[in-house]
Amino acid sequence: MKLTPVPLFVDEISIRHSGWRVVAVCFVMAAFAWALGFYGQAVYLAELQKLHGWPASTITVATTFFYLLSAALVVFVGDVIRALGPRPCLAIASSASAWHSRPSSAPSVRCSPVPCMI
Repeated sequence: MKLTPVPLFVDEISIRHSGWRVVAVCFVMAAFAWALGFYGQAVYLAELQKLHGWPASTITVATTFFYLLSAALVVFVGDVIRALGPRPCLAIASSASAWHSRPSSAPSVRCSPVPCMI
């Protein structure tokens, strides 16, 4: 049996570099987040108006507030990833997203969209 030596260092521009897998996963996650959160806004807006009778201005204010709050909190993401590690952070974020995406058990609950989005 012939053993081939394993290189101790893989060049960063090589496709075998493990960092490229991280970049690919982050790109796929970002593409889904942008598609559902930003570009799906028109679908969500019309559906929320029809379902709850909220005016479009109230829904868009809630969405704007969500994006501003997210922009303020993104400063701390690096510290949280450094403290907990990337895998637990991804697992927590994915679980929270899945929990939030589940069908509501009480669709008749009436509330303002601003506190609901926080």
